[in-house]
Amino acid sequence: MNIHKDCIHNGEVAGLQQIILALQHQPQLNEKILFSLEIKVTEVADTEEYWKTDPAVLRWFNKPGGRR
Repeated sequence: MNIHKDCIHNGEVAGLQQIILALQHQPQLNEKILFSLEIKVTEVADTEEYWKTDPAVLRWFNKPGGRR
């Protein structure tokens, strides 16, 4: 799954939420699918380092769960 960095900074989580909503219909696949999901941030050279250093990324990951 490719996510543009502007979506992260704007708090847009619709694509991620759609994947999670689709999983509710296949509970036996939840763990397999969630742990195989790869998220890459476009417009960023090193996605892993970006996740570790930008607080907006943590807020983005917490938003689908309703945490702020």
